[in-house]
Amino acid sequence: MGGGGGCGGWCWGGGRVAGPVACRVADQGQRYEEAAGDSPGTVGVRAPRMGGGARGLDIRMVATSANHPGGPDPAGVADVPADLRAGCAVVDAGPLPGTASAVVDLRPVDGGGAALLVRPGPDPAALARVMAAVGATVVRPS
Repeated sequence: MGGGGGCGGWCWGGGRVAGPVACRVADQGQRYEEAAGDSPGTVGVRAPRMGGGARGLDIRMVATSANHPGGPDPAGVADVPADLRAGCAVVDAGPLPGTASAVVDLRPVDGGGAALLVRPGPDPAALARVMAAVGATVVRPS
């Protein structure tokens, strides 16, 4: 998804936006059309911070959300829809703390605009600082 797709540079490049953040980016080839829901041409991805034994793996873990577009946020693996669990490897690190991750729409950034904060997550100020450090602003849609 490099070159204009946004997420290659923002979500996992250099660890700029990692952790409790899902990034909406352009799906220019529409390879992930089924995951787009009511937003054709868009895909949401995340680059989770890995702890414990997973930190020693020489891989970059990238995943889409663990729910269907607009569906409830799962608190644990048992809450993830069965069809999503069946389509991937599952790493169960235990239940989530209860605050849904931030969702930031990076599609406007490719055109020189501000990133849109769709859902604030646990620390919107930290997300704004990270984005500012790479020359981007984050605004809440009106």
